[in-house]
Amino acid sequence: ATGRSWEALKPLYDTLELAGPTVCYNGAMIVEGPEGRVAFEQDMNEEVARTVIAQARERKLELVAYRHSVLLYEGVGEEVNRYSRRVAVPGKVVNFDTVDPLEFTKCICIAEPESLKPLKDFLEENFPADHLTCTYSDRRFLEIIGGGVDKGRGLLEVCRIHNIDPRRTVA
Repeated sequence: ATGRSWEALKPLYDTLELAGPTVCYNGAMIVEGPEGRVAFEQDMNEEVARTVIAQARERKLELVAYRHSVLLYEGVGEEVNRYSRRVAVPGKVVNFDTVDPLEFTKCICIAEPESLKPLKDFLEENFPADHLTCTYSDRRFLEIIGGGVDKGRGLLEVCRIHNIDPRRTVA
């Protein structure tokens, strides 16, 4: 179970010669086997995603988003460049206004912590927990994913997919 995308995790998965399911994007996607078949994916709420875009623009924060395993961003600033190199996933420049529906698996605002906290507070004050989950994956990375999404929920999805009683598992 990881916050990373399947594409970023795949080299490690292969090196360890794993074969089982993988919880990606903090639980927003379940991928099966080394071929990477998507067995489950929960997109972000569309209104939340559009609000994140608007707020990131207004606050001049760099934003990257994953849409069905494709890394998207509007501009290639210093932060986006650094992030792309870090995850080793090629990205695609788009205008988010032309992506419809957005269908973001997750998005990340990248900035200094003092710029991210007001955004996190704003989002959590304006949307209920069943619409979004905000978490820091790094002091400079505010990740926004669908409501109720976390690695524990991802593991429960794996149990559901494979018809395993969660009481018979250890994590």
